[in-house]
Amino acid sequence: MYCQNWEHPRFRYLAVRFENLISGAIDATEWVGPWNDEAMKFYEAAKYYYYPGMHEPGPMLAAGINKDFWEGLSASDKVMVEAAASMENDVMMSEFNANN
Repeated sequence: MYCQNWEHPRFRYLAVRFENLISGAIDATEWVGPWNDEAMKFYEAAKYYYYPGMHEPGPMLAAGINKDFWEGLSASDKVMVEAAASMENDVMMSEFNANN
């Protein structure tokens, strides 16, 4: 997420999620999933946990490439880029599935 105004309340909230849960300023929060929540130590701050029932069962990665650059690639180079992107997505999904 890109924003030039890091003082926006949305970003201040992200920086203090854990502290806000502890203090009671917020009742709940949502992050990526159990593996990431564990790293953020939300289990220390939240009275209840939501697992199972994650609402992000299929995040996918995306790659953006300039159209003129893409069209200038050879067919074999395009296949390599597509294969690398697909493999990285598979690795990411496997890692999250194994750790969640």
